[in-house]
Amino acid sequence: MGSLIEELKRDGSLVLWHRYNIGSRLDRSGQGNDGTLSAGCFWDGGGLSFAANTDEVTVADVAGLRLTTGSIVVAGEFMSQTATEYLLAHDNAGSGYSLGLNATQLLFTGDGVARTIAATLTGCRSLGATFETGNTPIGYTNGLSIGNFSGSVTVTGASVATEIGNWANSGRCKSALHQAILVNRILTPTEMATLHGELMELS
Repeated sequence: MGSLIEELKRDGSLVLWHRYNIGSRLDRSGQGNDGTLSAGCFWDGGGLSFAANTDEVTVADVAGLRLTTGSIVVAGEFMSQTATEYLLAHDNAGSGYSLGLNATQLLFTGDGVARTIAATLTGCRSLGATFETGNTPIGYTNGLSIGNFSGSVTVTGASVATEIGNWANSGRCKSALHQAILVNRILTPTEMATLHGELMELS
């Protein structure tokens, strides 16, 4: 029986998979959604780090990333933060989606409305969310559900570049990122746990 990641690649559900832990910005999903690194990005101990608030990975806008239903998983070595930091955003200041964190919360934003869920994030190896427009997104740490965010969201398909490690120069991630994944459907809790395990094996 093959891996979940390979299954998601075969059926076209996996729309972005970056493996920064091997020093690559290229998309391994088969969809061609390669990243472009800003000048201050640097490879740091098996991950990708961001030197300044203008630094990020950008992925050109394509229809396949304008999700209204999906799953986000970002792997790294996360530490407690004092301000909002963005892990991944496809957000055009009022439409789209993003996943971020602060010192005590995981954050999901849909169409400009931020929803939160209290969580202990220091030491987590992966953070994630599943979402569907009109419903309440679910947060994940280390592949395990930590419950619902604080309300339902509307998510429309924004025509905008995807930003990883930042959003609109307003909150770079201060933790090194190892991998980033986008799936165009809601993964089940079992699948999220399996995906976390596979990413850890590849870290």
